[in-house]
Parts: sequence; C-alpha cells; structure tokens
Amino acid sequence: MVVAWLSNSVDQELQPSVACIQNAKTLWDDLKERFSQGNETRVYELKSQICLTKQEGLFVSKYYSVLKGLWDELENFLELTQCTCETATSGASQREKEKSYQFLMGLNPELNTVRSNILSMEPFPSLNKIYSMVIHEERQKIVSCVNKPRADAAAFYVKEERAHSEIRSSGRLFCDHCQQVGHVLNTCWKLHGKPVNWVAKGKGKQLGF
Repeated sequence: MVVAWLSNSVDQELQPSVACIQNAKTLWDDLKERFSQGNETRVYELKSQICLTKQEGLFVSKYYSVLKGLWDELENFLELTQCTCETATSGASQREKEKSYQFLMGLNPELNTVRSNILSMEPFPSLNKIYSMVIHEERQKIVSCVNKPRADAAAFYVKEERAHSEIRSSGRLFCDHCQQVGHVLNTCWKLHGKPVNWVAKGKGKQLGF
C-alpha cells in the first residue's frame, strides 16, 4: 500500500523507473538519492548568502533579522556538540565571534565609526552588545538628520537678522519687504508700485501705470 502511494506520487515520466521496486524503504531511498538536494549543498548556499548579505537600504534591525534567520538555519545542518567542556565552549565562542564579524562587515558606510570603535574594544564584545551599540548609533544619526534642517534654518535666520541689523545701525535706508538697501518699506516699488511721475533715466519720457 505504501509502495503504491509513493509510486502514484511520482511524476508520470518517472514512474516506469520505479515500477519494479516493491519495498517501500528501497523506493524511498532510491528517490531520496536521486532528487534530494543534500545537506552540504544547502550549507554551501547558506554560507554564500551570509557572505553576500548587506544592510544597504535596510534598517539595522531588519538587516540583523535576515542574518539571524540564515545563521539559525545553518546551525540546523551543523553537527553541534552538546558537551560543556572547555573545548566546546571555545568553539561556541568562536562561532559567535564569526557572526559578529559577518554582521559588522555588512553595515553601511555611515556606520564606519561605530564599527571601528567596536573592533578596537578589549575584550571583544558579545554579538548582543554589538547589536545594541550599532542600533544606538543608527538612532542617533536618524535624530541628527531630522534636526539638521531646523538647525540650518535657524542659522540662516540668525545670519540674515545680523546682516539687517548691521545695515540699520549704519544709518543706510533698508526695506524690510524686499530686503534691499536705498529705500524703506513705505516707498518700496515692489509693494506700492512705481510713482506715476516716474521718468526712466536717460529717456526723459514719463511712464504711467
């Protein structure tokens, strides 16, 4: 019955190649050997993906989650010992350090400073500590970017006000409307228009509006 179920589950083009197999285990092993991807292939794919994974347009939290998913799947294929001896503990520590390097290598260039600081720390921090430090730096940069336009606008306003104050203190006429020197607000042509008796220089002709 199991053999029939397995045979019927196989693509019709492949059924003739397994028609003579009467033992369920033999049939299963035959199909597994022919079509199974194999652990080593998947391990290779996972390690390649880990090396190629970069932060790029992702937030640090999302980038880390992608890496952690790959790390966790990879560990399912690795034969990790349950021993708690010094050698096993050292191996686990080294694997975490490798993850830390992989995480740091994929960070965006704007996080170079915090990456350099982490790499110079003694003793080398844990992966969780590294993640916390990078997240903190990212948040600081986001806050700085939000506040920068406000700071620039405030600096520009202060600069303009200082320039206007210097003009006023010099006794020169200054218009608060068009920000030009040589006249005041009450006689500003841009605000009130040109006077009806204004004559263009050099033409001697009256222009009326």
